[in-house]
Amino acid sequence: MKRKLEEKIINKVYKLEAKRTFLEVFFKILGVIILLLVIFITSKIIFEIFVEEKTFSLLEIFQENIEVIKKYFFDTVFVFYQETPKLLVLLLIVSFIVLLILLLTIIKNFDKIRNKLKSIYKHWLSH
Repeated sequence: MKRKLEEKIINKVYKLEAKRTFLEVFFKILGVIILLLVIFITSKIIFEIFVEEKTFSLLEIFQENIEVIKKYFFDTVFVFYQETPKLLVLLLIVSFIVLLILLLTIIKNFDKIRNKLKSIYKHWLSH
């Protein structure tokens, strides 16, 4: 009687842990995928805006000699800054930072999650 109760409790704990671990892995993978999509789409939009406004033509200054580059470098940077969609660039930077934090968290906890998954797998094989 006591043994069955213990097994029942252990099975419930393993099911709870398995569910929690799988949800954690699922949401981290989903987060990475969503952030990568946001970064890709935002980058594509910014690139299209630059192409539409012919902003990349400003980069032709770097084909000139060094004196021309020195003379017009800050003017070019200023124009490039003015034509940049600030909100989209901010979204891109924040997305990169959040993705980096998420990836570092995944890397930091990788062994822990792997060991949990191994334990759950071994438990299910034994029952």
